Amino acid sequence: MEDFYNNKPLFFAHRGYLKNNPENTLSSFNAAINKGARAIEVDVIMTKDNQIICSHNYDMSIETELQEDASKIEYAKIQKANIFTNNKEEQEHIPKLIDVLKLIPDETKVNIEVKTKKLGDISIARRVVETVKKEKAQNRVLISSFNPLLLWYIKWLDKKLRTGFLYDNPKLLFLKNLIHPDCLHPNERLVSKNLVKYCHDRGHYINVWTANNRSSIQWLIELEVDGVITDNPEFFI
Repeated sequence: MEDFYNNKPLFFAHRGYLKNNPENTLSSFNAAINKGARAIEVDVIMTKDNQIICSHNYDMSIETELQEDASKIEYAKIQKANIFTNNKEEQEHIPKLIDVLKLIPDETKVNIEVKTKKLGDISIARRVVETVKKEKAQNRVLISSFNPLLLWYIKWLDKKLRTGFLYDNPKLLFLKNLIHPDCLHPNERLVSKNLVKYCHDRGHYINVWTANNRSSIQWLIELEVDGVITDNPEFFI
């Protein structure tokens, strides 16, 4: 894992560089990299025809003109939909994960956050793993999720793949003993000196989300967290 982080903390550009670009798009990731981001965070979901696409929402109406659930339609239809942007003349579309992995340089790290609607929705895990391996991206990828069963399945598919357990309820921390993630991804408000020590004493890396305030990020740096997921380009560039 040390080779994944290089210099700590590693700042992840949350859904790309969003100042002038829609989130989770090729333009947002490309802009973040051009600004100097060493790592990006991307959300993924699965379509009806098992395509892994970059979106935070299964409800397509949140970011496009489609009024449908992504898991119930094929990617060909989603691909044609235009993402809402500030510039109505611009055309931007929801990309597939494989498009992002092809776009970014080999040295750029990627935190792939897998979104599921239910605890049992873990078939997406196999498709994500297949995509990562197809692009030979194992060394630069970390797969995270709020779904502990999915993370367990990822490790079952390939124990060498890095996983990160996302959580915003401290009562869920015990699940790490069942799913054995490489990293813990707590909400910023849950972080303390004791939590950081707890993680490092047990061989876990700790990546914090979503920290944007300068003073809070400086505090996280002083605590020696391993990674920070942020919308603030002042840090990831």
